[in-house]
Amino acid sequence: MKKLFVLYLFVLLTFTLLNANEKVKGGFRKCSEYRYDFKFGKIDNTSKELLYHNKYDEKGNIIDKVEYKGDGSVYNKTTIKYDEKENVVEKIHYDSNGFIPSKYTFKYNEKGYVVEEVKYKDLIIDFKTIYKYDNNGNKIEELQRFSDISFYSKWTYKCDVKGNVVEQVHYNSNGSIDSKTAIKYDEKKNIFENVNFDSNGTILSKYDCKYDKKGNVIEEVSYDFNGSIVFKTIIKYDEKENIVEEIRFLKGSIDFKAIIKYDEKGNKVEEVRYNKLNEPMRKTEYVYSN
Repeated sequence: MKKLFVLYLFVLLTFTLLNANEKVKGGFRKCSEYRYDFKFGKIDNTSKELLYHNKYDEKGNIIDKVEYKGDGSVYNKTTIKYDEKENVVEKIHYDSNGFIPSKYTFKYNEKGYVVEEVKYKDLIIDFKTIYKYDNNGNKIEELQRFSDISFYSKWTYKCDVKGNVVEQVHYNSNGSIDSKTAIKYDEKKNIFENVNFDSNGTILSKYDCKYDKKGNVIEEVSYDFNGSIVFKTIIKYDEKENIVEEIRFLKGSIDFKAIIKYDEKGNKVEEVRYNKLNEPMRKTEYVYSN
């Protein structure tokens, strides 16, 4: 949430499956998420709907997440296991009937870097991803092989002397280059520019990012291949560096706005989303318990 160029660098900076959930603070072990709709500018309490119910371990890590349908029945469930260093080692998705459509397992080296990720589909290996690092702990290669080992995807990474990834290259299964990303940093190691190229070196898209004095992202701008702005996101924070407002502009007009509130421990307790006319559409309420 602070320095990650979160909307764009999916593979480059973070393993989504490993870092998708923030810890709950204050020793809470449960959290229920409810959704309310607005009617004529006011909350319609009759529209209250349970979205998720989460459970956490004693360290605040999420271990169980249940998603519900509109009628209150279970839609799906996810369970997560950790090692003694709080690294995710297993993530299992269940459907409403208790069957397992997908499962992920992870292995780490002695430095805590993930070195293997395996995805199972219907309990059969779907693909395996191997991560390689240099002697400084910088990721240099990511190789993904599907159950048919003749097909794979590969990413390579180059770093500067400070350990910042400055180039990411994606290869097709035949070894040819599919795309390339060039990344630039400021003096505080914050990413301020990310340019994506196709195999011929033609620009596909570009992203710029601005930060406040504390290193929090305050503006993100996406450009198309012509250099025209596609969307811009403005982000505001409170004194504890929690995101309290996010406004997204699509081609110059407001696409959506979100206002977020937190409790004294820093847990999100409310998020209200607004439409293009700046009218409140939906509120999500987070209720914590033990």
